[in-house]
Amino acid sequence: MIRDKYKKNKSGLLPGFTLMELTMSLVILAIVLPALLTGFISCLGLNEMAKNTIVATEHIRSVIEQMHSLSNTSLSSITTVDWDEWLNNTSNYRLPSEQVKVSYPDYDGDNSTVDDDPLAVMVNISWQEIGRTRNLNVFTLLTAQ
Repeated sequence: MIRDKYKKNKSGLLPGFTLMELTMSLVILAIVLPALLTGFISCLGLNEMAKNTIVATEHIRSVIEQMHSLSNTSLSSITTVDWDEWLNNTSNYRLPSEQVKVSYPDYDGDNSTVDDDPLAVMVNISWQEIGRTRNLNVFTLLTAQ
């Protein structure tokens, strides 16, 4: 018989779990498992948000690097570029509903940004994420080289 294979412990009982022990372990598992799953799903969402922020930061870096290379000729050439179109043509991956807006605040107070040196540049990238709009802004100054 199968029971004969198992040795009894000191109290004379066969080894194993009782029905009460199994029931208690299932109750504990039923309490802990949803909390763990909720944490895991939250981490997945945070991971996606972090990835999108890194992509947006990289896109801003690309735009500013291109502006820097254009500043070798003149600062006014920077203001004529459609940066959203430029990024669309050069980037392999765009964020959902991503838009690039570049503005040139008047840095020296003469009501004209065409002749400013250094040229003030504000790069804004916005995209949709989990039903809301996220923005990333960078302000920098560029000088003619």
